[in-house]
Amino acid sequence: MSVPSSQSPRVEPVASSNQHVDENKLPSGQCRYILLNPEIKGQRCACVGFTINRSLPGVTCDCGHLSCYHIQSSEPPPDKNEVDILRRRIKLLEEQLDRENDGGLGSALGGVVRRLGYLEEQVEKNRDETSQEMKDCYRNVDRMWQSVAQLEKRQAGYENRLLMFDERLDGHDDTLHGLGDRLMEYDEASMVLEERVDALEEDDSHPSQPFPFEKDTNAYKRCLSRGLHQMIAVRGTDGESFVKAVTKAFGSLLQGREWVPLQARLCDAATLQGLPMLRPLDPTLIGANYDLNFIRKYCAVCCPNGKVESMYIAMLSDTFSWQFLRRSPCYLEGLEECWAYDPLLDPDDNFEDGNGDVIDRRSAGEIVPPLPSLKRPASEISRTPSLSSVSPNEGNDNSRQKLPRTTCIQAAMEVRRRGVETV
Repeated sequence: MSVPSSQSPRVEPVASSNQHVDENKLPSGQCRYILLNPEIKGQRCACVGFTINRSLPGVTCDCGHLSCYHIQSSEPPPDKNEVDILRRRIKLLEEQLDRENDGGLGSALGGVVRRLGYLEEQVEKNRDETSQEMKDCYRNVDRMWQSVAQLEKRQAGYENRLLMFDERLDGHDDTLHGLGDRLMEYDEASMVLEERVDALEEDDSHPSQPFPFEKDTNAYKRCLSRGLHQMIAVRGTDGESFVKAVTKAFGSLLQGREWVPLQARLCDAATLQGLPMLRPLDPTLIGANYDLNFIRKYCAVCCPNGKVESMYIAMLSDTFSWQFLRRSPCYLEGLEECWAYDPLLDPDDNFEDGNGDVIDRRSAGEIVPPLPSLKRPASEISRTPSLSSVSPNEGNDNSRQKLPRTTCIQAAMEVRRRGVETV
């Protein structure tokens, strides 16, 4: 097989007359130039002897390579005897190889070949099975990823729902906190009301309530029929005019006994709003100058424009009983039916003994038994209110009841002042 040789640098041909080369000194052996062929590495030139090319300048062989790439002398031709010996040895080796193939070594090699063929078949079969298993695995992985994608979508939906539930729970929590705060406010307000009731109880040593009789009740009608509710004209703003007018109007009832105005203040409780609350005048104020400014400041129930609407008085050291009022002169006709027996006002049918002396001297304002303590237990006061807490009085017959407002302090006489503002 011939291989194209790599040519040495060529030069333009020149005249042979310019060449002066001693051919005896030129090499005669084969060329050892390594061809620069990228497909075959290490391939040398196939030239077996140097032959000068006279058409080129310098010393260049017909193979195209310079003389320096050739061996100095060619190899001597091989000896014929040596060639014969090599032929015989090759023949002996061939015969020996044939014998070995026909004998044990050949059988072994045949078995090896058969086993190799069988192993190749098994490898091909296993390769096909492995390829099928890999395809099945890829299909299973694809199904798994589809399931993962569906789970991610469902998870996103669950997260949105959880977020919505969390926001709703936050709203409920805020509502519960608001209700708790309101319960605490109600509890504090009830404690304040209890303290105020306790203060009123301490100021009033007897069991009468600090409210005047309500209208349309028998007690109010009885007082009205005997002149305990009157409209009085006072001809001046000084205290002396006021005292004279009151003493003259209620003279038949007072009978010269000392009297004092009562302190009045409108109740701000939801169920009693607008009703005047009455209490005895402070001892330091008794005997003061009961002029218009004093009455407005301490005793009167005033209109929004500042005019005196009503006020109440009571005897300083005495009280009226229903029996005394029954026997008093009638002031307003047409109300005698209110003096019929009333189990709340009249505890006994026997009003007088045979001599006409009054047996029951109880004050007309004392129509209810002493009130129980309105204070809550300390454990209930200190208890933090919550939505799940239940009042200890719930379902208990002894729980606090709403008290009827049907009495006043010492059967107070109502004085409606008229003409004070214009005189």
